[in-house]
Amino acid sequence: MVLRGIVSAHVVLACFMLAGCGSIFIGFSSNQGIPSTVAGNVVSSTLVSINDHTGRPLIVTRVTLTNGGLSNSFSFCGDQKVSFPLGATVKVEFTSGVDCMTIVDVVVLSASSIM
Repeated sequence: MVLRGIVSAHVVLACFMLAGCGSIFIGFSSNQGIPSTVAGNVVSSTLVSINDHTGRPLIVTRVTLTNGGLSNSFSFCGDQKVSFPLGATVKVEFTSGVDCMTIVDVVVLSASSIM
């Protein structure tokens, strides 16, 4: 009986190790489809290419917002740089996806103070 538990533990451990090597993808998004809203000052906006969960290339816009001294980074699907001018304060409504977030709406609350 104890031996069976040890073998089961090894099988579970092996599955986790394979997942870490990219052989198995386990994805989770708790609020997929339900819009979320965040506001902050744009400190960076960068267009990058990543691999999606199937290994295919995907263009995302990485945006870092600060609010009250805290910074958060978001990966929005596609080229969204025009919506995030550096130094501007924005309010973003988005839905979460497996690989990136889809923008529902972006409102520029105040213009950039960077010259």
